[in-house]
Amino acid sequence: MNPSSGLPLSMPAGDEARSHQRQRILDAIAELVAKRGYAGTTIERIAKAAGVGMSTFHKHFHDKEECFLAAFDEAIDEADRRATEASDASGEEWADRIEAGLTALLEEIVADPMRARMCLVESLAAGPKAVDRYELAIRRAVPILREGRQLSSAGRKLPEALEETMIGGIAWTVQQRLATGDLAGLKQLMPQVLLIVLAPYLGGATAERTPQARIRS
Repeated sequence: MNPSSGLPLSMPAGDEARSHQRQRILDAIAELVAKRGYAGTTIERIAKAAGVGMSTFHKHFHDKEECFLAAFDEAIDEADRRATEASDASGEEWADRIEAGLTALLEEIVADPMRARMCLVESLAAGPKAVDRYELAIRRAVPILREGRQLSSAGRKLPEALEETMIGGIAWTVQQRLATGDLAGLKQLMPQVLLIVLAPYLGGATAERTPQARIRS
C-alpha cells in the first residue's frame, strides 16, 4: 500500500489519478453538504471544491444523489469499522464491547463532524434513497445490542422494538448537537448514552459501575 494515499503501490497511474479525483469529490460533497445543506449543494459547487471539471464529476457520478450516497456509504463504513475494531479489542464481556464501540463511534463523530452531519442530519433531507440508507445504518447496531437480552432476567419481557428505539433516540440526540455545532456537548454525551443502552439489560446500578458511566462532565 502507498502510505500517503492508502492505494496499492501497483495501481496504474491513471487509475490512481481517478481514485484521487473520486475521493476529492467525496470529500467536497461532505464538506459542502455539512455547510450548505443538501439542497444548497450543487454539482457545480462540488466540482469546484474538488478541483475537477464538470465532465470529470460525471465520469464518476451520474448526479448529485449518487455522489451523496457514495459519500454517505463511505463515512458509515469507516465509522462502523472503527467501532467494530474497538469493540473486538475490548474483550469478551458484552458491556465492555458496547462501551468500547460507542466510545469509538462518538470519538469519530467529534473528530469529523462534517461527515457526521452529512450522515445524521442532511441525509434526512436528501431524498428517499438517503433516508433508506440512514435507517439501515441505524439498524446496524441492533444485533449486538440484542445480545444483552441474554444477560437480563427480564430479557423476554423487554419490548421487541427496544433496540431500534434506543438507537433512534441516541441518533436524534446526536443530531441536535451536530445541527447546532455543539461538539462540547457531544463529548459529554458518552456517560448518558452508555447508561441508556446498558440499564435495560443490566439494571441501572450495574450500568453505573461501568468506567465511562462514572465520568462526570
